[in-house]
Amino acid sequence: MSEQDVFNKLVEIVSESLDDDSLASKVNMDTNIFTDINMTSIAMIYIAMGIEDAFSIKLNNDDVKKYQTVREWVDYISSKM
Repeated sequence: MSEQDVFNKLVEIVSESLDDDSLASKVNMDTNIFTDINMTSIAMIYIAMGIEDAFSIKLNNDDVKKYQTVREWVDYISSKM
């Protein structure tokens, strides 16, 4: 799976979790998921579950809190696959 594929799927998961279809046009690799799109801790739990399901990986709870930008998440997901 290419970096672009991971990015696209991640944006889809975040958009669905936040119920915001317009996110795709606002998000890029440098977007900070907590400050730029106001991600809450609760929403991050649902996104983490979506990531685990979509990419067939297991996320470490500490990592979920550590990564902040879309690029960090794309790199992390890619390294786990």
